[in-house]
Amino acid sequence: MVRRLQRLSVRDPTPLAATRCEQGAILIEAAFVFPLLIIMFIGLIEFGEAFAVDRKLTSAASTVSDLVAQLSQVSAADLDDIARVADEIIKPYVTAPMSMVVSSVETDGNGAVTVGWSYVHGTGANAHRPGDSFLLPSGLAERNSSVIVTETYYQFTPGVALFLSGTITLSGESFFRPRLSSVVAFKN
Repeated sequence: MVRRLQRLSVRDPTPLAATRCEQGAILIEAAFVFPLLIIMFIGLIEFGEAFAVDRKLTSAASTVSDLVAQLSQVSAADLDDIARVADEIIKPYVTAPMSMVVSSVETDGNGAVTVGWSYVHGTGANAHRPGDSFLLPSGLAERNSSVIVTETYYQFTPGVALFLSGTITLSGESFFRPRLSSVVAFKN
């Protein structure tokens, strides 16, 4: 029986030693892989945040165009109120870097597409000048009609800035036809 115990004690350290070597290899592999996983996680956060802001910009543009298209006439005060709705849509992100341009783009009987009126909210964007030509996507320019166009812009600065650095301009755009009349009039 003593001999059997001696044989067991001689044989047992070999598997234990191999296990210790494998555990050390696993630790070394984890030391190499863990930083890569952290970098990928941070990258997902950065791109995910930029994507979320971009989706909110598109949603804000669509909502604003839809609200304006439901009116037969609009004033600067009305547009100020509607712009506050866009600010609420952007939250929880900071609203200061967002700007928006709402325009009535009109097509006359000859097919000429021009800006009827334009309103700007926020800093960094410029209103279109009434009478300037405007390029609409194909199929939207119908004679003797108009389209409410909302363009939203956001100066996005990533929180971590590992992959995305500096300020990136994100934008959204939406087109709606007026519902109550052929043109939404601007009254001041």
